[in-house]
Amino acid sequence: QEVIPPYVPHSYRGTVQVFVHVTNSTDIPIRVYWVDYSGKHVFKGDLPRDGGVWTQTTYIDHPWVFEHADTQEVLLHYIPYRVIPTTPEVATVADDGFTGMHKFELLPRSNNNNNNNSSNSTSGSGANGSDEPYHVRINDPVLPFPACETFFDSTLAIHWTLQHMTRMGMDDIQIDTLLKYISNIVNDPANTKYRQIRIRSPKFNSIWMSPARGILLAIGFTEHSAYVELGCGTMELDRERVQVAALAIYMVMKWKDAQQTSHGQQQQQQQQQQQQQ
Repeated sequence: QEVIPPYVPHSYRGTVQVFVHVTNSTDIPIRVYWVDYSGKHVFKGDLPRDGGVWTQTTYIDHPWVFEHADTQEVLLHYIPYRVIPTTPEVATVADDGFTGMHKFELLPRSNNNNNNNSSNSTSGSGANGSDEPYHVRINDPVLPFPACETFFDSTLAIHWTLQHMTRMGMDDIQIDTLLKYISNIVNDPANTKYRQIRIRSPKFNSIWMSPARGILLAIGFTEHSAYVELGCGTMELDRERVQVAALAIYMVMKWKDAQQTSHGQQQQQQQQQQQQQ
C-alpha cells in the first residue's frame, strides 16, 4: 500500500519546540530526513535496526520522513502537531522540564504475516505482498496506533481513557454526569431510554465532546445519526455489557478519588511554599 504524502508539504518557521525520541525495534536500518522550508529532504541521522535510538529537537508542524536505508522505501511520514500534556504514567516533557516530548517506538510489521504460508508472501494488499496495510507499526503510549492492536478489551480502553482524562482535565460536574448516565444503565438495563441518548442534549454533549467519550465507547456505545446507542434496540442489555458498565463505574470512581487526593496534596504544597516565602 503506497504511503500517502503528509498534509504539510514543507516546514514553516516554527515557534513551539518539541523533542522527538524514536526507537527502532525493527530489523530495518532507517534513515531520517527533515522536509525543509522549500520541500527538500535533508538527511538528519541514521536509526539503526534492533533497538537503535534517534533524537531530535524540532518544531510543531515540521514534517519528517523515515526511509528504509537500503531500498529508500518510505516507511513513515511523521509530523508533530501538538504538545501533549504530561502525566505521571506517561511523561511527555523532555529532561529540561520545559520542552514537550513525543516518544514512540517503530515495530516490525504484524507477526501474522511472518508464517510459512506461501500464498501470504506473494499476494495481498500491503507492501511486499502481505495483507498488513502498514510498512511499520508504531508503539505510542500517548496516542496508540492502530488502536485495535492496543485496546483489545474494554478494561484497557477504559484505563487509557482515564489517563487521557487526567492529561486533558475534567471537572467534577462532567465526571458526575458521566457516572449518572452509566449508573442508570446498570440499575435498569432493560430501559432503552438510558441506552439511546441524543448527542445534542446539553448535558450529554459536554461528555461526548470530552475525553470521557472513550469510556462510553469502551462499554459499547455506538453513534447512529443524532443518537448514541448501547445494545440492540429494544432488547434487554446482556449481562456481559452490564458487567463492563459496572466495571467502568468502579474504575472512574477510583480515578476520581485519586484525582481529588492528588489535587489536595498539590494545594497543601502550594500553601506551604507560600508560607515559606
